[in-house]
Amino acid sequence: MRLLSWKGIFRRLRADILRRGVRVEGSCRLCGRCCHKIILMDEGHWVKHERDFRRMCEENPQYERFVISGESDEGFLLFDCRMLGVDNLCSEHDSRMELCKRFPTETVYYSGGDLLPGCGYRYVEWRFRDAYRKLMGIAPPDFDTILENELGRLDDRKKNT
Repeated sequence: MRLLSWKGIFRRLRADILRRGVRVEGSCRLCGRCCHKIILMDEGHWVKHERDFRRMCEENPQYERFVISGESDEGFLLFDCRMLGVDNLCSEHDSRMELCKRFPTETVYYSGGDLLPGCGYRYVEWRFRDAYRKLMGIAPPDFDTILENELGRLDDRKKNT
């Protein structure tokens, strides 16, 4: 069973229609939060049973760095990494697993997942409004102008109350 959500399905559909995938930008802030409550994938499926995890460890002993820490609302096993030190740094950084080196991946995004608040990485997606603006030759809105307009609306509301 794959971890899918309507959000993930919409993201994949939008990328297919617009013919532009998501980009990952940014850098790690070394907070260590992504090393907790991890959902692992095995042979294209998210791990749901302890026996599957044990088999993964037998086939690849590197997975023994993970310990089961709970279960997601969808019934998938959650894992914490044992290699995370008290300083929130990986004690095996030079020999960490590929999945750690590649994080965050597009797979997380297209499964409907999001990055944790405060993460130094971000997903940059091409949205329908971006395609429409490009097609129509409309420049993206200026942030300062939008902020100024919103602050003006707030002031007007305060005056009217």
